[in-house]
Amino acid sequence: MASACVAASPQRQSAPASALAKLLALGCVDPEQANPLAVYFDGVAVDDPRGASQVGSLSRERQQDDENREGAERPNRPMVSLKVEGIAMKHLGRVVVLLALLWTHLAHAGPFEDGAAAFRKGDYATALRVWKPLAEQGHAEAQAILGLMYGKGWGVPQDDAEAVKWYRRAAEQGLVQAQSALGDNYREGQGVSQDYAEAVKWYRRAAEQGYAEAQFNLGDMYEDGEGVPQDDAEAVKWYRRAAEQGYAEAQFNLGDMYEDGGGVPQDDAEAVKWYRRAAEQGLAKAQLNLGVMYGIGQGVPKDYVEAHKWFNLAASRFPADEKEKRDEAVKARDYVAAKMTAAQIAEAQRQAREWRPK
Repeated sequence: MASACVAASPQRQSAPASALAKLLALGCVDPEQANPLAVYFDGVAVDDPRGASQVGSLSRERQQDDENREGAERPNRPMVSLKVEGIAMKHLGRVVVLLALLWTHLAHAGPFEDGAAAFRKGDYATALRVWKPLAEQGHAEAQAILGLMYGKGWGVPQDDAEAVKWYRRAAEQGLVQAQSALGDNYREGQGVSQDYAEAVKWYRRAAEQGYAEAQFNLGDMYEDGEGVPQDDAEAVKWYRRAAEQGYAEAQFNLGDMYEDGGGVPQDDAEAVKWYRRAAEQGLAKAQLNLGVMYGIGQGVPKDYVEAHKWFNLAASRFPADEKEKRDEAVKARDYVAAKMTAAQIAEAQRQAREWRPK
């Protein structure tokens, strides 16, 4: 095994190794330090004073900073009172982009805008009363928002079949957000029988119009071989189109393809480039992978300060339902910290505190 932590030729794997496992495998962490009996509390190793309380304090401090900064910079930003915390992350993009249809209309006058204003206040009954006639008259955006309301049960009984009906009407008019949402429903079998080929059809229609979320999803279908023959090169093509528009999940997947050599020549430097773009937007799993690259010197010069910073940020940003990933980031950070001086740790912590998404 190379003592300089140089990776062997990567193999395309069905599931990536954990950050800690990768550090161990490449000789960057002493196996004796990998204590399986270490006690963790809220994602922090309590028996390591250098790592204790970093995650919670960093998250709380930056959350308060962000709230203060947003309040100062955007005092007139429309606020939406929606209970979205229970929505799976893979559906959050759908919610955000469909709600964005509303904000583009708030400065104008008309029935759709009246519904948008009511929706923004949480008055779903009024929004539904205004939008449903518009949707029945063929207003594509009203149709798409009705699909969202039925899909989430906002102001109406939750009904996936009804959501699909309205998404389809908007999608057939060419509304990319509805086409992508309809693809999601077919992929997951919500409101319709699961049909990967039909999901691919709707993703492709939106992707060919330049819609980044659909481009990402289409790439994912090609990588997984769902509804289409498995094709890493085609996956890379669609990931790249979405990534170049700034879609963080696509940037992460493109980095993964370069790191593993899937559909492209293996290129660690290119992997780092795309991981960094996603990490700088705040995508926790990209921050974790970027930390690994710095920790083992893969695609970049080895830099424990950078590794510690990105592991720390990842640990603070993984949501509660991804506790295992958060713990993985904490463990990787703490094992890197064991190789650092107190001054280096302090510098990494300072950089993490001052970091803001781009």
